[in-house]
Amino acid sequence: ATALADGTSKLNSNVPELTKGITALTSGVDQLATGTSTLVSNNATLMNGANQLSDGAGQISDGASKLAAGSDTLGDGIKSAADGVTTLNDALKSGAEESKIDSTDKTTDMVATPVETSHKEISKVENNGHAMAPYMMSVGLYVTCLAFALMYPIRHGIKKAENAWKYWASKATVMYTVSTLAAIVMVTALRLINGFEPVNLGLTYLLAILVSAAFMSLVMLLSLTTGFIGDFLLLVFMIVNLGGSAGTYPLDTGPAIYKAIHKFVPYTYSVDGFRKTISMTAPSISVEIAVFAGILIVCSLLTVVYFKYKNKEDKHTIPQMFEEVNSTKAE
Repeated sequence: ATALADGTSKLNSNVPELTKGITALTSGVDQLATGTSTLVSNNATLMNGANQLSDGAGQISDGASKLAAGSDTLGDGIKSAADGVTTLNDALKSGAEESKIDSTDKTTDMVATPVETSHKEISKVENNGHAMAPYMMSVGLYVTCLAFALMYPIRHGIKKAENAWKYWASKATVMYTVSTLAAIVMVTALRLINGFEPVNLGLTYLLAILVSAAFMSLVMLLSLTTGFIGDFLLLVFMIVNLGGSAGTYPLDTGPAIYKAIHKFVPYTYSVDGFRKTISMTAPSISVEIAVFAGILIVCSLLTVVYFKYKNKEDKHTIPQMFEEVNSTKAE
């Protein structure tokens, strides 16, 4: 009876938990019913997924088959490559044996340095003064001739001349004497005062004399035929020569106009010629000599022609003034 009473008491005390368990069981049954409904409603999706999974498995199977076939092909290729490497190795060995040579130190040197380079200077410029000298020498000779043309009465006595050649000769003896002295004095002064020492001293003197004579012929011709206008044109012509000759800076750095006239101005050839005689041991100045000899001859012939057909003195020129002064002194 006591045990029954205790059991009954425990039963009564656990009735609330039993009630909770029954409630939880009821809730779980409801959830199970709901999940079953959801599962049933998604059955079609599940079946589609299963079908896709089955197709994927089939594709994997096909890919595996292709991979196996490719592995077989790769294996064959590797085998062929191995055979090719063996063939190449045998061929290289055979070629090396056939081309085997007995090398010496000379052979090694030839392979190491197959080409020997040599350096040879075609010119030697001591300093910036020697580099600028050709340009300034050309300017100096031209300015000397220009100054002489302003002072010398070249038209004086033209109407009294017996013929053009004699008259030209009488003027040429003075003109070319002055031009020759100017060239000699210029080079000598450069040597004695400025320490100027060209490699080819004789050629430098000869070229300076020729250039000076050519400039004198050109200047006197233009001064004779155009008077004071010619003196202005000669100054403009000198400025054009300064830029077109590339005496100070390389021609590539100048404007297009200087590049166009470079080959047609006398300073170009005088600068090049002096550069060769000043800095080169065996210069070739045949082109420069031909240019200035041509200027000298052509201008001299044109001067003779002018003397022949123009035998009157211009009363409004400086030479007429010289003639009047000389006549007064004679009286």
